Amino acid sequence: MERVVDGLGGTVKRLAWSAVLTRDNYKSPNFVKLAQQKTKVIIIEIEKKNDIDTSKITLENIFKVAKSVPETLKTSN
Repeated sequence: MERVVDGLGGTVKRLAWSAVLTRDNYKSPNFVKLAQQKTKVIIIEIEKKNDIDTSKITLENIFKVAKSVPETLKTSN
């Protein structure tokens, strides 16, 4: 899963870099709109910091009580 996410990040970075090189409307506030225009395959959205912080706290609480699946530590890299 991590490699897929890395690949998406790389694609979006390439979109930004391409826009900068071609001087195609590369100002920071417009980057999301620009990236949305350049690709229809990847959904790009801006998340508010407060929403991210709330989600982080929720996930941390879930993982605190989550039980591990037996034998998974032996097979993980």
